[in-house]
Amino acid sequence: MCYKPLGPRTFRIGPHTVVKYGVSVDLSEAEAMRFVSEHTSIPIQKVYSAWKYAGMSVIKMDYIQGTSA
Repeated sequence: MCYKPLGPRTFRIGPHTVVKYGVSVDLSEAEAMRFVSEHTSIPIQKVYSAWKYAGMSVIKMDYIQGTSA
C-alpha cells in the first residue's frame, strides 16, 4: 500500500541551502518571504528560486539553524 505524504518535505542540499516541496506548498509562500525580506527588518531566509514541478511547488532557500521546543 502506498501512502501520500502528510505535509511538505524539507531537505538540506548543502551547508547553507534547503529545498522545501510538496503538494501543500504554495508559491505564494516564496513571494511572501521575498516581500518580508524587502519591506521589513524581520530576519528571514533568502529565497533563491521557486517553481512548479509534477504538480508540486518547490522552494529553494537559505538554511537557518533553529532550536526545537
